[in-house]
Amino acid sequence: MRLTNNGILALNITNPNANGRLQVRGKVNFHAGNPFAIVNNYMQDGSLTIGDQNLNYGGGVNYNTNIAGLLLECADNTEIAVNDTGSRISSLIYFSGGGNYYHEYGRNMGWGNPNQHYFRCNSMFQVFLNNGFTGFQNFTIEPLSLWGDGTTTASETAGTRYATIRQIALQNPRIVSQTVGSKATIQMGRAGGISTGNFWELACRTDGKFHITNNGNDTTNGMFINIDGKVGINNISPPYHLYVVGDIAATGNVINNFSDIRLKNIESNIEKPLEIIDKLKGFYYYPNEIGISYGMKNKKQIGLSAQDVNEVIPEIVEKAPFDTIIDEFNNLKSKSGNDYLTISYERLIPVLIEAIKELNNKNKKLEIEINEIKGNQ
Repeated sequence: MRLTNNGILALNITNPNANGRLQVRGKVNFHAGNPFAIVNNYMQDGSLTIGDQNLNYGGGVNYNTNIAGLLLECADNTEIAVNDTGSRISSLIYFSGGGNYYHEYGRNMGWGNPNQHYFRCNSMFQVFLNNGFTGFQNFTIEPLSLWGDGTTTASETAGTRYATIRQIALQNPRIVSQTVGSKATIQMGRAGGISTGNFWELACRTDGKFHITNNGNDTTNGMFINIDGKVGINNISPPYHLYVVGDIAATGNVINNFSDIRLKNIESNIEKPLEIIDKLKGFYYYPNEIGISYGMKNKKQIGLSAQDVNEVIPEIVEKAPFDTIIDEFNNLKSKSGNDYLTISYERLIPVLIEAIKELNNKNKKLEIEINEIKGNQ
C-alpha cells in the first residue's frame, strides 16, 4: 500500500497515476466472511466483487436485510457503463431523475463509436426498445389502462390492464398494430418485401366502421362493416345490410325474403296481367357513358325500362343501389340526386304467371268455340 503526497492511495501499485484517489491492482472483494467467486479464482485482476454467501444483498424493506449490494447516491442522474479500450462506450444502466424517473439500458453516452440500442422502463409503466435509427425500430409496451391508451378514468385503470405493442416486424409475415390518423390498424403480410410487398389491413376506424382492405386502400376496395351491422363489399358506406359492388356468384341456392301464406294478408289478385305485360318492352342494350361511369359492364345485355315498369308495377321498382345512401333519418335517398332506378326482376314472376293463366283461359275458351263451330258443320 502506498499513500502519495498528493493524497492518492495505491494498493499493489508502485507508481500510481495522478487521476484517481484510490487505485488498486488485482482483485477487489467486499464481503462479510464467506466469499465464493474470488476464492475459486473465477474473477480476474481488475474485477470488483461485492457480497458473499452469508447475506442477501439489496435495499429496502422487501429484502432479508437492508444492506445494498451496490448503492450509487447522486443529486439527479447516475450511470453504470462499460468501456472497450476507449473506442466504444455503452451504458449498462442509466437512471434519470429530475422528474423523469426512468431506467435506460444500453444508452448512447456520446463518445467513442457506439451503436445506440437502448431498453427503457419509465415511471409511466412503459417499456421501450429502440435502435436509435429511423424505420422499423420501436417496440413499446404501455400497460397504462385497459386499452393501453393512457386513459386515467377508474374504469380504465382498475383491474387487469393490457400491453399495447405498437409495432412488430416479423420475417414473414409482418404484423403491425398502430394508430394512424383516423384508424387503428393491424397489417398482415408484406409478402415480397418490407417496403413493397402486399399486405392486408384490419382496422377499427374513428367513424365506427371496421374494414379489411388490401395495401391500406380504405376508400373503396375491401370489406366494410358499419356500426349498425351493414356490410359493404367494395363500398365504404353500404345502404343495405349486404351491399356488393360487382357481380355475385353462387354455386348453391340463394334464398331470400319469405313466401309463406301464413305471413301474408292478401289484398287483391293481379288484375289484367296481359295488359300489364303488353305495356312493357323488352330490348337488348349496351350501357351508355353514364352507366359505365357507375360501374356497368360495357357488354350487350337484355332488360326492361324501370320507368316503364314503374308505370304499371311500381311495387317491383327500387332505387338503384349504386345511387343510394342513408340520410340522417336512416332513410334511403339518391346519392346523385338523379334518383336512378332498378327492377327486382324476380318479383315480375307473379305477373307472368297470372298472364300465362289468363292466356290459358282464353285458349280454352277458343278451343270450346272452335269445337262448337266444328260440331255445327
